[in-house]
Amino acid sequence: MIAPKIGKTFLKAYNRKYQKDYSAKEFFEKVYWEIFYNHPKYLQWVTNSPFVQMKQGQKPHLLSASERKEKLNDLYKKIDSGVRDASIVIGYPASEEKEFATTSGLVTDIALDISAEEVYFSWIGGALGIGVAGGLSISFDNAEILLATFEGWEKYREFLNDVSLEKLAGNKINSWNGQWLNFYFNDGFSENPDFSIL
Repeated sequence: MIAPKIGKTFLKAYNRKYQKDYSAKEFFEKVYWEIFYNHPKYLQWVTNSPFVQMKQGQKPHLLSASERKEKLNDLYKKIDSGVRDASIVIGYPASEEKEFATTSGLVTDIALDISAEEVYFSWIGGALGIGVAGGLSISFDNAEILLATFEGWEKYREFLNDVSLEKLAGNKINSWNGQWLNFYFNDGFSENPDFSIL
């Protein structure tokens, strides 16, 4: 349940730095979704979320702008309907409704009360994890680190959209965050980095 906390720390710092007053949902729609999902290559793959649930014949990299917007609206509908499982809230347990088998280790019979705003915070916070090794990520509740991580999101998006880098893998935001911070906090950091020399 750390992702919403990280999202809150980040958004408070972001609003202060960029002189905004975004709610979590506003940031999610105006900034996060635009960077992460409103393109043929995603930055993050959230299993079973509306962004990865494809209709017959659909593939994420072939979705039109209107189909991507439809996925966003599907997410809004699920959140507004009260769905609160791992496909909607980052870091929460998988659903056991209808007796589906689940491999989630986070299953609990404790009733978890989470607002829609907390759901959006969880997406933001989940995307700020720092990949280390073996699929593990570290979350820092530190505004400076979170703002630095955010700056890397746009660079990752720029690279994914670059046709000369078509083999660059999408859906690796946490791994990217680790690489980006290693570069960002290095003595040789530049606002216009040349990653070919790394």
